[in-house]
Amino acid sequence: MKSRFKPPVFDRGPRPQLRGHLHSEAAWFFGGSGSALVAFTAATSRASWLTFAVVIYSLCLVGMLATSATYHRFPWRSERAVVAWRRADHAAIAVFIAGTYTPVFIGASDSPQRFIILGVCWIAALLAVALNVVWIDHPRWLSVTVYLVLGWIAVFDLGGLIEGLTVPAMVLILVGGAIYSLGALGYALKWPNPSERWFGFHEVFHAATIVAAGLHHIAIWIVVFEAVTVGG
Repeated sequence: MKSRFKPPVFDRGPRPQLRGHLHSEAAWFFGGSGSALVAFTAATSRASWLTFAVVIYSLCLVGMLATSATYHRFPWRSERAVVAWRRADHAAIAVFIAGTYTPVFIGASDSPQRFIILGVCWIAALLAVALNVVWIDHPRWLSVTVYLVLGWIAVFDLGGLIEGLTVPAMVLILVGGAIYSLGALGYALKWPNPSERWFGFHEVFHAATIVAAGLHHIAIWIVVFEAVTVGG
């Protein structure tokens, strides 16, 4: 006879009440907007590299947010499950960074080295995934360093991006990158920490990622619109 009692929820220590909620709601929003972006790109550029790039980006964005929300909100019942989802959560960040770059390089840059830099970005992202799989307990500063380096790798094609991006798109990308960087530094320093009960430093980091992702999302809409109307 099976027991009616469920195994106890694994204790992950004190956690703010809003942990994971921001990314949960953002996943739904970007899921809708990302689907619209894919539909628009496919309708205007059909089976193009840009359409493929936008699909990759949208999947990476929603996947990162959904993985984060699942990891942080679900009442996991074993340490093994917590560690597995923690690996997935951290790995998804690296893949998301590379995914964000993909439509920007494909749609805005015409420089010969754009595919090389994009390839390096994806290789670096996969190495970051491997790091989180084999050494999930690495120091917090190492994660932050990896994500910051990965996030600013686009500077190696700065000339191509300046030439291909409109001023609004460039400003949105730069401001979004700055917000990502500040959020990552705040995560590393565990500051600011407004409320340990409701909204801690981790929630500040999540809020920063949503704001930055939103700015980059608008920029990618601009990139796609320019590519299919002006470039096409």
